[in-house]
Amino acid sequence: MNWQNHLHDYCERVSPAFWAEPVNALSNAVFLLAAVIVWRMQRKTRVPASLTVLVVLMAVIGVGSFVFHTVATAWSQLLDVVPIGVFVCCYLAAYLHWFWRWAWSRAWLGVLVFAGVCAATVLVFGNRSINGSLPYLPVLATLAGCTVALALSRERERAAHWRAFALATVLFAGALLFRTLDFAACARFPLGTHFLWHLLNGAVLLVLSRALVAHWQRTRRSGEPGTPAATGSSDAVARPAG
Repeated sequence: MNWQNHLHDYCERVSPAFWAEPVNALSNAVFLLAAVIVWRMQRKTRVPASLTVLVVLMAVIGVGSFVFHTVATAWSQLLDVVPIGVFVCCYLAAYLHWFWRWAWSRAWLGVLVFAGVCAATVLVFGNRSINGSLPYLPVLATLAGCTVALALSRERERAAHWRAFALATVLFAGALLFRTLDFAACARFPLGTHFLWHLLNGAVLLVLSRALVAHWQRTRRSGEPGTPAATGSSDAVARPAG
């Protein structure tokens, strides 16, 4: 593969020029905004590194996607897709650990299973299916599963967040739809719909991250098992996500 090859993957881009996708590029500001909002939320308490890293990754997603939608080369595409994949894996591990109190080793084992399903989906159907959106379908299914699991939970503090996950699931389904329809919309809407993927996806990351931080803060105050308030250990706060 020639990593310098220019890619024409989106309706808005009609040339290899740097500023050929201004709307797609600028819409990535939503990820930076989401990162700032969650960071300000985290400033109220000293949160674990596993939550702080999500803020960093949201900002990296915004910067990486901006680079890709301006440079539009094969190498810059890695800056777009890799941070998203890392965020999904880190969030899933943190979700399993903080919502369901799984040990980190077990949580990351769950992430490996999820990653295996995603890889198998791509191998079987190809990563270009439905305009490149197919690899994200396992993410949508996992979000829906997390929503149902929280809604059915008998623990009040945990179940309280099912609506946030339901909203994130609906938003992500809409984001996937607009990502898939981008080229199909070119004839009637030359701007394309990919920028809506960015805007809705930024909202998804914001909703999910706020729910996770809010849950950690509430359980910390109530002193539930597995939280720093319950264990009295500052190491639990500073422990890395991995």
